[in-house]
Amino acid sequence: MPRFNSKTLISELEKEVNSIISQFDTKFSDVDSEILNIKPAKGKWSALECIEHLNMVGRYYLPQIEKELDKQESKSTAVNPEFKSGFMGNYMYNAMKPHSDGSIHMKVKTFSSVNPSSKYDSSDLNAQKVLASFIKQKRQLLELLENSRGVDLNKVKITSLVGPILRLKLGDVFRFLIAHEHRHLIQAENAIANAMSAKYA
Repeated sequence: MPRFNSKTLISELEKEVNSIISQFDTKFSDVDSEILNIKPAKGKWSALECIEHLNMVGRYYLPQIEKELDKQESKSTAVNPEFKSGFMGNYMYNAMKPHSDGSIHMKVKTFSSVNPSSKYDSSDLNAQKVLASFIKQKRQLLELLENSRGVDLNKVKITSLVGPILRLKLGDVFRFLIAHEHRHLIQAENAIANAMSAKYA
């Protein structure tokens, strides 16, 4: 399993999140809500559903990370300068991470609890609120990354969406979440491109 300098890993992940915020503002903030809501095909998510899926996953993981980090404040344990990825955590990261050319190489089944198409009708999603929630969560993620500098990324464990049967190292959860962001923002960009082509064909 890969090993990382913990501080370097956190710094690199913070750079990725800041890049996501910048690109999101450029690529999504001015897109018409009608375009954001168009599905590229039956059974496929619209761009807005892709972004809401990211929000739903964030609503599961971010409060849990915050709670676990708060617990660490009362502890005076030594911080391991090295993070070693776990087997399942690294697998999940690699399953989510897009190729350098932006292609998605592994299909992953979405849990119904974070599937926007099974939770809402498309008309129920307010574009302004969904986009604002996304940016708010990215700001929260940056804060959590910064707060994690003083903890052992190997020892803090987070319960995955699979349930208590699978608890992941904090370092792997951060890596997975950001790879997951990249994956679905590419999907959202593709949905917008398809919607624009269909509308102006």
